[in-house]
Amino acid sequence: MFDWLFAHGTDIIQIAAYIVAGAAGIAALTPTPKDDGIVAGIRKIIDLLGMNWGNAKNEKP
Repeated sequence: MFDWLFAHGTDIIQIAAYIVAGAAGIAALTPTPKDDGIVAGIRKIIDLLGMNWGNAKNEKP
């Protein structure tokens, strides 16, 4: 399993980036705050998978 992850790591990162970018675009184009919460949830999952916690988190605007 780890061999597969290492062999396809860049593909996984690229797909995750496309998902977040697409979701952020949808959230920016629609006026309801409900989809903004969905994008925030997706981003939390991506941050967790990327081990972004503690000092590695992005600053909140």
